[in-house]
Amino acid sequence: MKKCRITVMKVTEHRDLMERFENPMENACGMQEGQVFIANGWEKPEGFCESAWSSLSAFVMTLACGGENLYKG
Repeated sequence: MKKCRITVMKVTEHRDLMERFENPMENACGMQEGQVFIANGWEKPEGFCESAWSSLSAFVMTLACGGENLYKG
């Protein structure tokens, strides 16, 4: 299985939604723009935001298994 490099391109916090729908928290994730993580197949990288991983893990797994053209079917 291939390793995948993940680079944080943008960090966005919607305080109004966090206050309305989330448990009280200081920030949504602790990641910084430009931060790089290496995913070893299906394993969540150390320090990677759990919420972000939930969104990305299927794509990472596909790429780690050799998949291509994720948006073309």
